[in-house]
Amino acid sequence: MDNWKSINESLPEVGKKVLVYCDPNSKFKNPLGVTTGHYWGVNEKKTIHNGWDLTDITHWMELPNKPN
Repeated sequence: MDNWKSINESLPEVGKKVLVYCDPNSKFKNPLGVTTGHYWGVNEKKTIHNGWDLTDITHWMELPNKPN
């Protein structure tokens, strides 16, 4: 099941923790491409969390439920 959403189509609720997928060519060079982040709204920095910004992130998705 593919629940990834393009940041060009929608953004998470402000303050919500989500999974984010980073462009592999971004300045952060995240080898997995996936990390978590909180969306703090679009401002002059367009930040997601702790230095990540919308120019580095291409997609996001809700966190999955915890295992039983």
